[in-house]
Amino acid sequence: MTKKEHYKMYKSGKNWVYASLATIALLTGATVVAEQHHGHSIAGISAKADDTDYNTRAAAAVNDATTTHDEVASVEDVTFNSPEEAVVGKWVNLTTVTGVAKDGDQSIDYKVNNVYVRKDQSTGKLIAAYVGGKTQITITPRGANNSVSVEIGKRSDTDGNVGTFSTIKRYSTDTDADGSKTDPNGAVVYVKDSLNNPLSFTLPSTFNATDDTLRVAYIPDTRAPHTAKTTSQAYPTPKIQMRTADALKTEIADALKQSDDSKAAKASAAAAIDNAKKEIENKINNDPTLDDTARDAQKKKAEETFKKAEEDIAKMDNKTDVDNRSNQAITDATNAYQPGESMDNQKTDATNALNAAVADEYNKVDSNNDLTQAEKDYLHDLIEADKKKLVQAITDAKDKNDLNAVNAQLIKGNDGLRPGFSDVKVTPAETVADRKTNAETVLNTAYSKAQNDINGNKTLSDAEKTERLTQLKEDYDKAKTAIQNATNAQTVVDALAQSQTDFANDNKDNDLAQRKSDLINDYKSREKVQERLDAIKNDDTLTDAEKISQTKQITDAVDAVSKNISAQETAQDAINAAAATKTKEQDDIIEGAHVPGKPLADQVTDAKNDIHKKADAARTDINNNKNLTDDQKAAETKKINDA
Repeated sequence: MTKKEHYKMYKSGKNWVYASLATIALLTGATVVAEQHHGHSIAGISAKADDTDYNTRAAAAVNDATTTHDEVASVEDVTFNSPEEAVVGKWVNLTTVTGVAKDGDQSIDYKVNNVYVRKDQSTGKLIAAYVGGKTQITITPRGANNSVSVEIGKRSDTDGNVGTFSTIKRYSTDTDADGSKTDPNGAVVYVKDSLNNPLSFTLPSTFNATDDTLRVAYIPDTRAPHTAKTTSQAYPTPKIQMRTADALKTEIADALKQSDDSKAAKASAAAAIDNAKKEIENKINNDPTLDDTARDAQKKKAEETFKKAEEDIAKMDNKTDVDNRSNQAITDATNAYQPGESMDNQKTDATNALNAAVADEYNKVDSNNDLTQAEKDYLHDLIEADKKKLVQAITDAKDKNDLNAVNAQLIKGNDGLRPGFSDVKVTPAETVADRKTNAETVLNTAYSKAQNDINGNKTLSDAEKTERLTQLKEDYDKAKTAIQNATNAQTVVDALAQSQTDFANDNKDNDLAQRKSDLINDYKSREKVQERLDAIKNDDTLTDAEKISQTKQITDAVDAVSKNISAQETAQDAINAAAATKTKEQDDIIEGAHVPGKPLADQVTDAKNDIHKKADAARTDINNNKNLTDDQKAAETKKINDA
């Protein structure tokens, strides 16, 4: 080992390396140790959890210095099964450092046994402690038979050969010395030959509290054939811990308590973390405001938080750090659980999204000019039916997963359709252009038929037909223009439908019976007819029989005209039948029906004469009646005369 390597051994140290199963061990409350067994673990001396006699255990640990230990090249090579064991520490032997303090062909080898290695609480790194009465130093001169000495003291911060040192052991090859003084426990030991001769001693039990460096020195032999050029050489160790056995016992006792407290804290932390895991997972799993993605993400974050904490805790060696890390992990993992928006708000959002999708579906339908209103209404009904289902799904949603399922129904696929409205497919029966062409064909056919129907309509007069045909042409032109100018299907449909209504109105039947009745009534109510009837009625020159006779002539003439009108099959024929040219004969009859009688005076004279004639005839009949007596004849005659 080189001097540089030896320095590195003391200076750098290394942290404890834990096994990969440490995390699992923490969760189960067990202690997993690395598959390494180097020397005795002081922290492992305790066999019972209730063994609190830390002083006894510490004393046993210090006394263990004389047993066999692992030999390591550097402190970095020292391993422990747990952070707690590293805090307590253990004894090791350091391998020989060769060729230090070299001067020409001369140097020394340096060997240390019974070094106590543990983690330095101030730096977190492993450091070696030389313990009074326990640590053994072995020096072997090389190249020449030199005297060597071991010094202890406090070095400067920059140079290990500068400081306050005192000799604690000297191996002297002085030929004038008293060779009988070979007490190995004395400050000076005389040796005849030191070359290649391991010289060993144990550090004294006491030393100054400020001592932090051992220094090995020798005076090189400058005589031939040696190549030394200096008068002295020294090898200072790096700064080290110097401990008395009693001080080390106290420190180990404290470390053992810290170790037990740390292990207990880890067990408690494992239980607390396990409970927190279950509680947090339960909260996340049972939160309806979260979906599976959010749940998985939050659980993953919490798990990662706990995993990192478990890894960190596995490396810790004291209760305070373990408790703090455990509490922080539980807090952080608890914060990993973040409830979503309330279900009411999420349902409101889902409803808004649904309404937006419905509006878009309506717009998709309504903005298509190739669709008729009937086709649009059919699609509107589908939209409303789909909407009703989705509204119910939102209402029935138990958690965000259910709402996500609804939202998924609102996202358009590659086909441009929303799954929730997949049946709403805009497939017009024909394009506007095709519909216009077809509509014009239908219109023209309907127009021709309407013309024929009007011309053949028996309920219309010739004048009415002409008027109707004129209106029909206007309606046809209006419909044709509307169709030709249409930009959407419904305008075409509406124009064609309106033309059908208009054409039907243009060919609407008149009431032929009523027309005949009106013609008959018109004839009956002619001034000439009524005038003649009134003249007959008010003519005093006529007898009742004459009045009846003359009135009958008029009514018979009117009935003849009425029957002729009623017998006609068309409106125009009925009109013609009521025309003067067709009623002249009856008109003449009516005109001459009223024939006044004799003047009234003449009629009175005639009446009197008639009465006298009848009276004379009656008297004659009485006188000639042989069945009457004369008195009876006289009485009857008197009655006639009196009348």
